[in-house]
Amino acid sequence: MSYFYKLQKAFTLLEVIFVIIILGIVSSIGSSAIVQVYESYLMQRSVHNASINTELAINQLANRLTYRMDLSLLARKPGQTGNVQGADFYPARSVPLDKRNEFTALEWITYDSDSFEAYSWPKWSGYCDLESPNTNFTQIDSVGSNHYYNTKKIIKHYTETSDGTGGAIRFMTSNYDSNISKSYSSACLYGGSASGCLFPVSFNGNNNLFTFSTANAGDRTAGEMVYSEFYQYATSAFAVVPENETTINGLKVYDLNFYYAYQPWQDENYKDGKKSTLLKNVSVFRFRKEENSIRIKLCVIERISESDEISICKEKAVIR
Repeated sequence: MSYFYKLQKAFTLLEVIFVIIILGIVSSIGSSAIVQVYESYLMQRSVHNASINTELAINQLANRLTYRMDLSLLARKPGQTGNVQGADFYPARSVPLDKRNEFTALEWITYDSDSFEAYSWPKWSGYCDLESPNTNFTQIDSVGSNHYYNTKKIIKHYTETSDGTGGAIRFMTSNYDSNISKSYSSACLYGGSASGCLFPVSFNGNNNLFTFSTANAGDRTAGEMVYSEFYQYATSAFAVVPENETTINGLKVYDLNFYYAYQPWQDENYKDGKKSTLLKNVSVFRFRKEENSIRIKLCVIERISESDEISICKEKAVIR
């Protein structure tokens, strides 16, 4: 019996070993490249998210601060809502250097720019007719204003008061007038001390007239109200407060909360207002009042992994 064998080509053991070694080298290089690409993606995503969120937050602050009443700008100690200078607040322009790490909340009153710039109702002119017989300690004649019905709706939207009243007027006077006993400082725009600085008003059937509240009638009739041709009209105060401190990999961070829809001239403080979180994981919130500007700095921590994080900072000057 005869047998025939057909030879077939195949890899030798040595060739197989070489192939395995080469594949191992290629796979190690490939996996390292994939890891690097993924880590780069995570880094870029974290930088992008942190940068966008910080930019949005600082722009919102800048927009609100553009229409601030300068004399109302306070540096507050978070959690303190009183009106005692040195214990609860300092004017933002004069915070002592050794107190800047304590008075880290920013508060201010803004004038109602939206309705001031409106072409139709609601609208206030910002001009007081001093020669009008309707201008006295009870009311002022605001020429060119159309505020009776729709401004009430605007105020109710902002403050949720039952009758839509509760705005206040600040006359554009100097910081101090020798004819009155009060200095026009930051403190007199808050709480019961608003008399002599900021005057609560309501509306009657005449669109041009602002009627003063009876809350501080004694101060007005005693001659502590100083009229001027121009005024600003406010519906709300605002506060930015660092709260809920925690840590990320040993770094202190907190929520930056934004308070609004409250009225200090009605003896309200920021805790009486509405609250929204402006930015989370904030590591730095700094502000500095200069002559005609205020500078704001925000830094936020963005976690990449359980052990790694990045920090993004934005700074903006609000000049007015």
